[in-house]
Amino acid sequence: MTGTAVGPRTNTPRKEEAEKLSRHVWLVLLIILSMFVSMFLVHPVAQNASAQATSFVINVGVQDEMKTRNLIRGFFFGGDVWTADALNPVGEGSVQTDPETQTVLPYTMVGTDVNGDGKLQANEVGVFSNVQGRSSEWIAFFNIKGMKWHDGTQVEREDVLFGYHLASLAPAVTSSRFVKDKAGQAGSNYSSTRYQNINPVAIAGASTDGWLGGPVADTTHQFALKFIQTGPNAQFKRDTLQATFMPAYFWQGTGVRKVDGVIQPGAVHPDFGWAMNPDPGASGLNVYLNGVPAAGYTTTSTVTFEGISIASGTHLNAFDVTAASVGCPAGSSTCATPWEAQDQDVIGAGSYKFVHWEAGNFVKLDKNPNYFIADATVRAKYPATLVLQVPKVDSIIYRLYRNVQATVFALQAGTLDFIDWTVPPDQVAPITGDPNIGLKSSADAGFFYQSFNFDRLPFGYLNPAEGSNTPGNDIGKPFRLAVAHATDKRTIVTSLLQNFGVAGHTVVSPTNTLYYNASAPRYEYDLSVARGILDAAYGVWPGGVCQQDGTGCRSLPGKGTSAIDMLTPQADYDPIRASAGTLIAQNMRAIGVNMNSKATAFGAIVDALDARNFDMWILGWSLTGYVEPGYIESFFHSRNAPIPGQNYESYVNTSLDTLIDD
Repeated sequence: MTGTAVGPRTNTPRKEEAEKLSRHVWLVLLIILSMFVSMFLVHPVAQNASAQATSFVINVGVQDEMKTRNLIRGFFFGGDVWTADALNPVGEGSVQTDPETQTVLPYTMVGTDVNGDGKLQANEVGVFSNVQGRSSEWIAFFNIKGMKWHDGTQVEREDVLFGYHLASLAPAVTSSRFVKDKAGQAGSNYSSTRYQNINPVAIAGASTDGWLGGPVADTTHQFALKFIQTGPNAQFKRDTLQATFMPAYFWQGTGVRKVDGVIQPGAVHPDFGWAMNPDPGASGLNVYLNGVPAAGYTTTSTVTFEGISIASGTHLNAFDVTAASVGCPAGSSTCATPWEAQDQDVIGAGSYKFVHWEAGNFVKLDKNPNYFIADATVRAKYPATLVLQVPKVDSIIYRLYRNVQATVFALQAGTLDFIDWTVPPDQVAPITGDPNIGLKSSADAGFFYQSFNFDRLPFGYLNPAEGSNTPGNDIGKPFRLAVAHATDKRTIVTSLLQNFGVAGHTVVSPTNTLYYNASAPRYEYDLSVARGILDAAYGVWPGGVCQQDGTGCRSLPGKGTSAIDMLTPQADYDPIRASAGTLIAQNMRAIGVNMNSKATAFGAIVDALDARNFDMWILGWSLTGYVEPGYIESFFHSRNAPIPGQNYESYVNTSLDTLIDD
């Protein structure tokens, strides 16, 4: 708002710091809640604004660069924060969000049919609710008239539905399962039918009083969608009901490019398949604009989809979201020459257009002068402090500074206007007196954490498939408890964070007063307790020096005396977590465990987690925008343990699964 679109809502928490969360003792040990301290240039920015009357540019310092221009990968596969920063302003969808309260605000989704009369009433604008008396039925009204893609093409109803289909197909978007039969759980046929319970429905009184007491002015771009909720979900209206729109003409099949709605010659990419049935004559579950089944679909007549002509008898492959995310043909998660999205392929409808990514240097976005502004009826539902408008800033340039200190120097020199990450605590005092630099601090809903690979010993399960469900199978629990007691959170907070943070004990921040549990167990720092736990579980260690080659170290299940590697960010990227890793590893070595803190590039840690190829790691989760802690399902439910789910540690516990699902 105030000139910037709220990022797409896909319920995929962003790595880095998205990386992960910590948990209870069952899986974590280190949870540190940091105070977010940001720095920005004060006077030079104002001078730039007046001096460059025709071009107001903000230079933002980032510590890592985006990883892909592919919007399917960036929006629907839980990309890292650096990719999200570059791509989120490009995307747009159904709603906006109040940045202070996280309240969902109307946008293209104008409201919902509360009274069940099939019409949009004035008192339903900005209201997101199921139909009264029909708890599983939601009918949402949309108005996309005048909303255009960055290539000048009008956004269509098909593009809206395509966004919902992508969310259902993407494994990381777990909130979408609530429009699949049986909520996507055991026995669901979604994987074969691809049918989702989202379908267009007629607006009652469309020609008379169906829209705010009058006729529907544009029956193509003002429409209603019916959602059937198939399982309990407190966040249905915040997550499942919302979508990030995507240009279906560009992504389905081999894709086409358009300029102001006119198709340009040539295919764009390999055949990714079709997510939506383009055949109005389709029947059964394969209804028009619902999912193309996994087996594919053959058209029964010549049809036209967003200007693309498809001959009768054409077999359409089912859309393969994983293949599309890596640029390979449907059915192939790898290929010899994958398609790589280029600058012109980053097509959204957001407040900023993607201009250029120069790898290793910068990313540039320019404002979208045609950014869609909802009508006055919708805007009247916004708080007085929020204004929906075309951005004031002409361009945003994300400049790469991999060294934290260099980023701060660039800010002080006026090269940068803003640092897009937490300021190192040791830099706060020296710059406080600089009149040209402003500091803002706020409690962070996310946290730093440490976790383990439960598929490996000594960290987790003897039999990973059985998880915590079989007594005696979780032989790594004593090891994890020992690490918890060997983690000196007090030193991390007081020394490394210089009190810009607090020790965490749950995966919910105390800033979330609705869900924080102040009575959660504490695992106090005590090396004698940690040593005793290890002695009791794995044999008494006689003491001495545990050397790097394993000499004098404990023998642990699955590892023997071999080194355990705990991946942490490199010190120039994040000195706090690098130092925390070193401190924990030293403490563990002092009680006989051959553990190393292995400084690793952030992207390499993410790759290792995605591949489940690691022992332990330290990272963080950015959780801005969450009120209900629905991310717990993403991070800990057993169904999200297999690749590409976000349960990276592969924690398996059916009791927890049941609690989450209920």
